[in-house]
Order: sequence, then structure tokens, then C-alpha cells
Amino acid sequence: MRINHMSDHDPFSNLLGALRRQRRSRNADIDFGKQTKTGDESGLNPLDLLSLPAEQRDLINFLSRQKQASLAEIQAKIQIPLPALSAALDALVQEGYVHRVLLHNEIYYRVVFGGKVKRGGRGIPQTIWDAVDLDNSVFLRQVSLFEHLTDEERHQIANLAVSQHYKRHEVILWQGQLSENIYIIKNGIVGISRLKPDERHTDETEILAYLKQGDLLGEHNLSAQHNLPSLATATALSEVELLRIHRNDFMEILLRYESVALKLAKMLGERLLDLNRRLGSKGGDVKLSVIIDTTHDNLVLGPILALALAQTTQRRAVYAQLSSPSQLIQRLGLSGQQEIYTHPEGFDIAAIEPALGLPSNVQTTLIVDRLLGEYANVVVGLTSPIDENALYALEKAHQVIILGHPQKAQQLQRLLAQVRTYIHPERANLIIVAQAEEGLDETSMRFDYVLPDVMPADIMLSTLDDLPDTLAETALQLAYRLGRTHQIGVYIPTTIDVDKAVDTTSYIERTQNFLKQLFGDVMTTSDMAQGVWNSEEVGLVSEAIHIVRTFVTQATLERFLGDVLEYVESLKEELSQEAMAIEVNQKLMLI
Repeated sequence: MRINHMSDHDPFSNLLGALRRQRRSRNADIDFGKQTKTGDESGLNPLDLLSLPAEQRDLINFLSRQKQASLAEIQAKIQIPLPALSAALDALVQEGYVHRVLLHNEIYYRVVFGGKVKRGGRGIPQTIWDAVDLDNSVFLRQVSLFEHLTDEERHQIANLAVSQHYKRHEVILWQGQLSENIYIIKNGIVGISRLKPDERHTDETEILAYLKQGDLLGEHNLSAQHNLPSLATATALSEVELLRIHRNDFMEILLRYESVALKLAKMLGERLLDLNRRLGSKGGDVKLSVIIDTTHDNLVLGPILALALAQTTQRRAVYAQLSSPSQLIQRLGLSGQQEIYTHPEGFDIAAIEPALGLPSNVQTTLIVDRLLGEYANVVVGLTSPIDENALYALEKAHQVIILGHPQKAQQLQRLLAQVRTYIHPERANLIIVAQAEEGLDETSMRFDYVLPDVMPADIMLSTLDDLPDTLAETALQLAYRLGRTHQIGVYIPTTIDVDKAVDTTSYIERTQNFLKQLFGDVMTTSDMAQGVWNSEEVGLVSEAIHIVRTFVTQATLERFLGDVLEYVESLKEELSQEAMAIEVNQKLMLI
């Protein structure tokens, strides 16, 4: 059932109601200026060990010599009755001295030592450590929830937060657990899973969702009158650092800063819209590419992209010009007597005339929905400027391509800013294509691809082999990237075992092959520097380091991200690295 109206579960009304109840129930505001919780207040320190009961000290001494240990392993080593052992472990977990680990659906225990994690290690350039070790106040600048606050206001919020660190496979929050905290993910990847009774003896747990830098965990508690049990289990899939803020403190932030409350309501609303999209989708494999042509005299890229999609996917593809189908008919030399024209190479041209009597924006929805219902790959063309007729296509797009002349960079920049307000970066790629043989040096604008000025005279008789190499290659790469709205990058060092320089070409090739096995062909365009970027080329670090990148779909990211993390872990051990870096959607984290 689609969600079409506000209900008792509507996040907007729940959040506002909770804020009103919070305002009525609290007699005094939090004194932001006196909060001094910064730093890491969890984990075991030597003085804490001295004050622990004997049974707990024995547990700590044993666990500190292990990477991790199961309950059976602990009991075999420490002769404590099981009820007393379980109680002692629960007490240590409650104090933050021990973390539970979920590994292959088995529970293990690890001791947690207090103090700030020391940044800097073998094989990782200091600039990468610095990029993931931001001061909390500086980090909050990057969190969209707090983007409209001043530095001083963000500093006050940072003073409310407590840093918590988790290693791989450690459980942050269990399903059914009550928590009085809201967590902001500062670094790393958190996997959301739902343990089931029949999965206790399986090796793997299905990951339902991934949370990354800047995402919230536990925010479901903000829209309720009291704490609710978690519906899922949250596990660290990489090294994870969280900022923990007490629920009452977070509610006070929402009351004090209207922009934060509105931003949170917007985030919750977007989740409802995303649910609507999923429930209303006719199939997850249907892909929509929108081409916005600012040249007004070229309608060829769209049909060529449809041609490339048909040949590479072996599935039905279509191109339609939404803005002016009559112009398309004239440009391609069609008869104008039918709606669908079939190209010999296996794709269709749709020249659907608007229905009489309906508003133009309604006509657009009917055309787009019809094409999405009949074809696996749909390419539609628009002309700038963008009007309300284009918004429906943009909202459903998996890829938006802006085509224009580099000499009109300012016009393209304005259009780019406008389009960005209508698409979500993790749902749709935004690609800028220049049509020019000359003039690229006259603008500072960055283009993803450059097409020749001269286009084929008769696209209805053309094949990919008939096209100029640059045009054919660009069409194939655009076809590849359609639907692949996420990026994964694996950082390959050039030293092993502290500081020994080594040729890591074989590791680069192995990583490319590994990503190909999971996600299909890795992009090897010149823009991707043949899949490997030297750090100096992107201005990331001055040390020599390579990045193997690939574009992936939402479904394959969710399915295989855990495999990538496991691969990087094994590579870390093989290269004798203290840490390895990985990037997901341009967010850097360490393994």
C-alpha cells in the first residue's frame, strides 16, 4: 500500500508532537555553556581496573590477551559459574569496558581500552589520518543537519557529544534494546540487520541497510513520547567512531535551533517519499536517463545513448523527446505518422504527441510512466531552461546529463545549480558533457566528457561502429553509468611493512579484478585514470598512493559492500598495514 496521507506514523506530526511534549515537560533549558563531555569517556583505564571486582578483573586480564573470545572459550579458561560469568560480562558491557561482537552469527567479547585513538600509522599518509580525525566541531560543519548553525552553536552541540569507538563486527545497538541516545556517525560504516530465529546457525547475517558518515542512528526515539526498543541490530562493519548525544539533550537542540528541527523533519519526510518510490516502482531494473540539451540544435546524443543501452544490456530501450517531439521527428527525418519508430539496431524512437485538453505537466507524467512501464531503459530529452514539465522526469531519473558548449559556462553553471535542487546524489548521477572541439581551455568548468561538434547525419541508419570513436566510447560509458549512482574506492599504498617501497601494481590489478567480479566491468576511462588515481592528481595527499574506483548500483552496493570490507581487511594483513583506507560515495574511512 502506498503512503499517500499523514497518519499516526507520520514523522512530521510525531516529531512536532514530541517537541511540544518536551517543551511542556522540561522546566529549564540545558546550560549549553557548561557541558564538558567532549572526548572519549568509554573504555577501560588502568585506574578503573583497580576498582573492579575480582571476577571482572580476571575477565579483563583474559580478554586483553585475546583478539576476541566466545562465552564458551571464556568459561573454559576462567572457572566461574555461568550465571556469575554472564552477570560479570553484562556489567562490563554496561560500563563500556567490553564490547559484544557479532561474527558469523556468533557472539564474542572484546575488551575496550579508554583514551583517544592515536592517529597516525604505518603505510597511511598523515593527511588521510587527518581527514578522518576531525575535531568534533569541525566535523559537525559537514553534517547537513547543522549546516545553518554558526561555529559557536556547533561548538556548543559538540560539547554535548561523547565520542565512542567501535572495531569491526562490534555491536552498537541490539534489536529490542532500549537506548536513551542518538548517535551521529563520524567515521566508518554501520550495518543494519535483523536477526531471525532460523538464522542463528548460519554464517552470515543479511544487511538491510548501510549507514555512513553524517547519518543518524536511533533517531526513531525522537518522534515518540518515550524510548522505543530498536527494531534492528546496528553493527560496525569498519572502524567506526560515533558521537553520542543523550535523547533529552538532542530534543533540546531541536527546540533551541529551528533549522535543525526542520532539517530533521525533511530527512524523515524524504524517507517516506523514498518508501513511496519503492512501493510504486514497477521494477527495480527499469532505468531512466534524462538529457538536458542546452545547444537547442542537437538531438542526437539521446538516440545514440539508447542505441548503446540496447546493445550493451540486450534489453529494450527507447528515446523520447519530451520538450518538442515534432523537432525530433524533423531532425531524424521521420515520417511523423506514427508514435514508435524501431531502429534496426534494436531500440525505439518514441514521438508521442501530447494529449489534448490535459495540462502539460500531466501529459509529461503520462508519457514518462508509459515508457517506464514498457521499456527496461528509457532515455528522454529536455531543453533548457527547466520548467515544471521537466520536474517529474528529473525526480524519477537515475541519470541526468547536461549537454552544452563550454563557451557558455556561466549558463551551464546556473543550470547545474538548478538541477541539483531536484535530484538526490545517491539516486541519480549528474554528468556534464561538452560539445566542442575547441574552447575547453577558455573555461574553468569541469566536464566529464567531451563530444565532437560534428554529429552523424542519419542516426536512424547508424550503428555504434559507424560513429566517431569519441562519440561511441562516451555513449558506452554513459550506458554503463546509468543506475550506478554510488562509488567505491580502494586506496592502495606504495609501501609495505612500515616504509619499504614496493611496486603494488599487482595489488592494483587484483583489486580491479575483484571489483569486476562483484560489480561487472570497472570504469577505465581517462577521467578515471584507467581506474587508478594517483593521489597527486586529485590533490588528496602528497604521498604516492593509488585509488581503484568503480561505479555501482544501490542494489549491488548493499549486496557486496561487506565483501569489499572483508577484501580490504585481508589486503591490510597481506601488506602489513596498520590501516587501509576505503571511500564510499566520497566519504573516507579506515579499515
